[in-house]
Amino acid sequence: MGWVGFALSTLLLVFVSRHVRGFVRHHAPFWARAGILIVGMTVGVLFGVAVHLLGRFAIEGGWTLLITFSAIGFVSVAYIGYMPDPILDWAKKAEQTAVIATVSYLIVTVSLFAIDPPA
Repeated sequence: MGWVGFALSTLLLVFVSRHVRGFVRHHAPFWARAGILIVGMTVGVLFGVAVHLLGRFAIEGGWTLLITFSAIGFVSVAYIGYMPDPILDWAKKAEQTAVIATVSYLIVTVSLFAIDPPA
């Protein structure tokens, strides 16, 4: 699919990231450490697997599009904790969730592309 798959996959990733960000921004101030860790790792792993699967099957344009799509996934995961509510989330728990999600995303994405590299 090439560029069409790239555009549709990017739109899907940004759409899901926007909704996850809303969930995290509204609920993160009430989470304990375990909740931040669980949600952050879950989001990072799910986005990493989604980027790998969408990159493998929807994008056939070579390494350039896959690297670009992986970078867009990285930005989408980092975006979930961007600008938390300054009054309600004074402990910046949404930002902590995004950091854990970003690290998990990087580990999963690199691991999956090392295990199953594109042709």
